[in-house]
Amino acid sequence: MSDYYVNCKGSVFRAARMLTSNSGAVKSLMIDRAITAICFLSNDQIFVAYQYCNNIKILNHQYQVVSEYTFTAHPHDICQITPSEVAVVVNDDKTHEVQFVSVNDGRLVIGTNLNFEHSYFGIARYRKNLYLTAGTALYKYSISGTRLNKLYQDKTAGATGNIK
Repeated sequence: MSDYYVNCKGSVFRAARMLTSNSGAVKSLMIDRAITAICFLSNDQIFVAYQYCNNIKILNHQYQVVSEYTFTAHPHDICQITPSEVAVVVNDDKTHEVQFVSVNDGRLVIGTNLNFEHSYFGIARYRKNLYLTAGTALYKYSISGTRLNKLYQDKTAGATGNIK
C-alpha cells in the first residue's frame, strides 16, 4: 500500500486532525514555511517568525540569517519592546505565552515569558502596556503580564474571543 502525502500552501490549523484519507490518517504533511510576523529593530536587524517551523530568525541589513531560535510552539506575532528586545506570541494546544527575546552581539537571548490560560495571536506595545488579540477581542496587559482590561470585542463575528 502506498503512503499518502499532502502539500499545503495555505494555513491549516491542527492539520493532523483535519486531513485523512480513505485508508486512515495522512502519513506525512509538508507545509510550506509560513512567515507570520516581522519586526524591524532600530539597528537594522529584522526579526522574522516562521509559524510552522516554530522558530524565529534575526536577519542583518543584508537579509542574511545571523541567529535563530526554535520554540516548542508556533510563533504568531512579534512586537518591539526596547531597541534590542521583542515580545513573541507563542501558541499551540498546550502553550499560550509571550516570550521576550533580546539581541546581544548578534545572538538571540531568550528572556522571561508570560504564561496564559488561552491563546493570543496578535501583539503590540504602546508605552508600558501590551495589547493582545484573541479571536475578535482586544486586551490590555501590563508589561509584567497583569491583565488590565478588555478594550474591545466584536460581538457580530462568529468567534467571539470571550475569555474568562
